[in-house]
Amino acid sequence: MDDGSLTQLFGGYQVQRGALVYGGELAFGSAQDTVVTGFTTSQVTDMIDLKGRVGYASADFLIYGVLGYTMSEFDDDTTAAGEEYGIGGINYGIGVDYAISDNFVIGAEYLIRDLSGTSLSVQPNTATIDFDTISVRAIYKF
Repeated sequence: MDDGSLTQLFGGYQVQRGALVYGGELAFGSAQDTVVTGFTTSQVTDMIDLKGRVGYASADFLIYGVLGYTMSEFDDDTTAAGEEYGIGGINYGIGVDYAISDNFVIGAEYLIRDLSGTSLSVQPNTATIDFDTISVRAIYKF
């Protein structure tokens, strides 16, 4: 996969019990990324991530791991007709958040997505895609 970007809007809920923090997150995004196949290109497009988070809080930092499921679309331009796939699979990764104030947090997250799916065309094909991202995150807490 070439370099590109993924813009996401996310929301979630977390609970803290002592130093243990856990919760869930749902993110909707649009990828501007290119999958290179031979001399032609194909696109990974809209994406939904559902993630569970578990972490350890210390002072103003939170170090966490994530595990969840991703659904996306893949447009394959390597065939004459161009095929569309509904792809999905597991996501997992790690991250760190830093509380700037009681309501504002910044963070970074590395997420790996192992996606696969079957085309919607008359002659079904299978696509398998590894989609890894490094995210810079801004969070407002209510």
